Amino acid sequence: MELVDILNERKEFMGYTKDRKELEFGEYRLSVHIWITNSKGEFLIQKRAENKFPFPNMWNETGGAALAGESSFDACIREFQEELGIKANTNKVELVGTIKRVKDFIDIWHIEQEIDLKDINIQLEEVSEVKWVTLDEIKELIKSKEFVPTIEPSLNLFIQYLKLYKE
Repeated sequence: MELVDILNERKEFMGYTKDRKELEFGEYRLSVHIWITNSKGEFLIQKRAENKFPFPNMWNETGGAALAGESSFDACIREFQEELGIKANTNKVELVGTIKRVKDFIDIWHIEQEIDLKDINIQLEEVSEVKWVTLDEIKELIKSKEFVPTIEPSLNLFIQYLKLYKE
């Protein structure tokens, strides 16, 4: 059981926690998506473990739910370290924006960091593989239904951010 802080439809804390899987209508949790890029403009993506529900064996960005009492920034740093087994360069962490879904608010984060794949120690319960790819390769993975199908709003917001602030 993972306890999360419960938010209302305006992303305000309601003052109580629940198991992340037991939300009722009108209750939201906070999640984070972390888009990791390097100086070549490549994206670090990860394949979900075969027993990871939903979307087993599909490519995804790094991320997860914020735990009870945890800020979005802290969840970003924790998920990065848990799933990849390395520390994030906290000087290169930027909040891109927020997306509201049916049961959660997703804070989209960007971390620009040079990472050698051999230094990564993946969390085997959640991740089976990582690789650097181009944006075109991500689009091909989406087209071939190998990327999680819910990713497009997060990716589109991140691409818009890159065009406005990084080009």
